[in-house]
Amino acid sequence: EVLVTRAAVYLELGRVGAAQRDLADAGALVDASATPDLELKRAALLHNLGQIGAASEGHRRVLADPNASRNIRTRAANNLALEEALRGRTREAMRHIDEAGELAAEVGPAFVAIVTHNRGQVLAQSGLLRESLERFDESLDLARSAGLPTGEFLTDHAEILAELRALPEALEVATRAAAELAAGDVPLMA
Repeated sequence: EVLVTRAAVYLELGRVGAAQRDLADAGALVDASATPDLELKRAALLHNLGQIGAASEGHRRVLADPNASRNIRTRAANNLALEEALRGRTREAMRHIDEAGELAAEVGPAFVAIVTHNRGQVLAQSGLLRESLERFDESLDLARSAGLPTGEFLTDHAEILAELRALPEALEVATRAAAELAAGDVPLMA
């Protein structure tokens, strides 16, 4: 687990080669399928390295593992939905975000907010703008109700709007995100 954590730090520092080495070393030391949490972390790092196919395989292994907790399975299904959306596999993405939503309801309100937000991303990448915007708005309400800060939710929402060339709306949401992040004492994100 230490190697996976160090790989994440290396990745944040831009040291991709070192992150990949630590990931390879961790995989050689531990059978990741025996530890769903480690496999989830490994898959997330692979995703961040741009290895979407390998990340998806890891998330599928977590979902198939009977020892994976609901929390871990929720995160795996959520991440797999985002990966499938990136690959243009709308039907699979929706199936996995639905699975994540069902699991999130059993885990807690913070997970429900996050999965609802990511459903908005999946819908946007699927070309369903109106439904996407509705889910983004819903996720903000859910996040507030769950006591989560909404700056990152707003940032992602603004990025999607900008990608869709809805620039006035993107600017308004990005301004709200910057104000919230600054007020929450997160100046690096603002």
